Amino acid sequence: MKNLKIHLIQMSNDSLIEISLIIKNEFVEPVSYVFKKFSDYDFVITEDIEYNPDENETRPKSDIVTIKSYIEDDTNLDNKLSSIQGALALIRIVSEVPDLIIRKIYKKDWIEQKFPSINIGEKFVITNDKSTSTKSKIIIKINPGLGFGTGHHPTTRMMLEKMENLNFSNKKILDFGCGSGILSIAAKKLGAKTVTALEIDELAINSAKENIKFSNLKDIDIRH
Repeated sequence: MKNLKIHLIQMSNDSLIEISLIIKNEFVEPVSYVFKKFSDYDFVITEDIEYNPDENETRPKSDIVTIKSYIEDDTNLDNKLSSIQGALALIRIVSEVPDLIIRKIYKKDWIEQKFPSINIGEKFVITNDKSTSTKSKIIIKINPGLGFGTGHHPTTRMMLEKMENLNFSNKKILDFGCGSGILSIAAKKLGAKTVTALEIDELAINSAKENIKFSNLKDIDIRH
């Protein structure tokens, strides 16, 4: 299981520059500050650890994480990279921080790699493909330009698996802390009469609105 923290990522150009560092946990705070200050998007932190809590496996200890962020591939790219490299050089005065990893990624390839279509339970398919259609499955379409709550997280999968066995017909549903709106979309597609989605995180609200629109739904009430 990969422990993943994801923030909103929206891509306006055909390509982005991905910057990343493999660092010890103790350096996450200063490095994440640098990434957030000088890059165009928020940061992503991942821990590459494998374990299965369903089999009573305990979470292994790890003090190594990968932190990533993204920069627009535009005329300001060199200045932004220079600022980041300069800030990292200051951190290296007092601690060991490895070289910055820089690579260009293309929107189409990034989407296909990060957000493949997934089947959940007996009924659900989560996809970024607008053309996907099937009578035997409930399709939840997510905006492929977003990286916030894509349905790949184990808790989302478990909730959807439980939901498909419940009767939502003509029910009034409150999704408290709706995140990216996937569960609200699922409830509506399972026959809920009304769905009210509450969220305090503005990034999540934007993500939910986009996903609801992408799934061709209009009658989910999102409230801040």
